[in-house]
Amino acid sequence: MGASLGSAGSQAMFGSSGAGNFLTKLTTVAAITFMVTSLSLAVMSSKQDQDSVINEVEETTEQSPPAAKEELPKE
Repeated sequence: MGASLGSAGSQAMFGSSGAGNFLTKLTTVAAITFMVTSLSLAVMSSKQDQDSVINEVEETTEQSPPAAKEELPKE
């Protein structure tokens, strides 16, 4: 960003190696956070009961047998 505004170069904006160190640390923290949350979600989901939602729904309608077909007279 500093180089695009006409300064001497990126060293003036971030220092000689400041941007690399900052971005490296930020990437490392983001990766560790992602891995920890993914692992904790996997452990939490494996400890839940394996019941289905369908088992909790009560059947409210009664099913009646289909009506017998009436035979039409043949002509």
